Amino acid sequence: MNFWQYGDNFMVIMSWPNDAAGIWKTYRGEGKLKGRLMEFKAFLFSKEGRSIDQGYVYYLTVSDDNKRITGYYTVNGVKADRDTMHYYRVKEGFVSRIRNPFSIKRKI
Repeated sequence: MNFWQYGDNFMVIMSWPNDAAGIWKTYRGEGKLKGRLMEFKAFLFSKEGRSIDQGYVYYLTVSDDNKRITGYYTVNGVKADRDTMHYYRVKEGFVSRIRNPFSIKRKI
């Protein structure tokens, strides 16, 4: 997951290789921060540039020190059957070099 923030507005891109299909699978979402809360729909993007609504909605919270994001997602209104997600910064100082990105990775 990669996050970009400009003021209260943010954009999220999630991407990973789909080995079976030989392509990248990419989801994108955007929204407005409400304090430390981020709520957004994530849409699957196709090679043709279309977005496909598969019912994913993310509910995330940024920690007070801005180094961790936790949360969960729902699919068609039903909470996903998995533990709470925890994301951490990939690299300190990354924010200052590229117009406010907040790039983090998922802790497994």
